Amino acid sequence: MKRESAVLKLAMLEHSRMGDVVFRNHVGMGVFGSMRRIPGTGDVVVENARVAMCGLFEGSADLIGWRTVTVTPEMVGQKVAVFLSVEVKTATGRLSARQKDWAENVRRAGGVSVVYRGDK
Repeated sequence: MKRESAVLKLAMLEHSRMGDVVFRNHVGMGVFGSMRRIPGTGDVVVENARVAMCGLFEGSADLIGWRTVTVTPEMVGQKVAVFLSVEVKTATGRLSARQKDWAENVRRAGGVSVVYRGDK
């Protein structure tokens, strides 16, 4: 079984080959500030700590971007970028309730939402 990080790289490569543009959407929280090591213990203290949130929000897909689509003739062959959401899972990975809600909302708004599995 492939680890999710390996599956993520495969998903990025495959979507790139298909002409999609995708970006990694790291979702989480981190702390940053001035770091100081405590002598003799190896411990690190973060002074003036500040919280930084990253990514869209919990439940949003691992990869986000767009897929270029040529629209119907009445729009004179213009191309548009359609929002693309790719959730990456191992062969046995399951979507959380928030991930399912995200995917449904993307589809309802006219975007493309797919699950890329590691069993490919």
